[in-house]
Amino acid sequence: TLKVEALEDGDRECNDASMSKDGFWNKISEVTLLGGIVVNRGHGAGLVGGDDYFQPLQFKAMNKNGEVDMWDQVFGDLKRV
Repeated sequence: TLKVEALEDGDRECNDASMSKDGFWNKISEVTLLGGIVVNRGHGAGLVGGDDYFQPLQFKAMNKNGEVDMWDQVFGDLKRV
């Protein structure tokens, strides 16, 4: 789907732009990415409104040795979209 493709593109850009550069991992030990969409519910003129909702689509931690998918550990009770 479009939202998943957008996250994958963002991952690639992030990896290409910074994490793959020489020396990147000399200054930091971990990068954590949390990606998703925010659903805004009924805010505006004439609308009753409701609570906004965050639907996580990915949650992972990366270090110089690779990446760990942390989705199940944190959002295991939610259905993956």
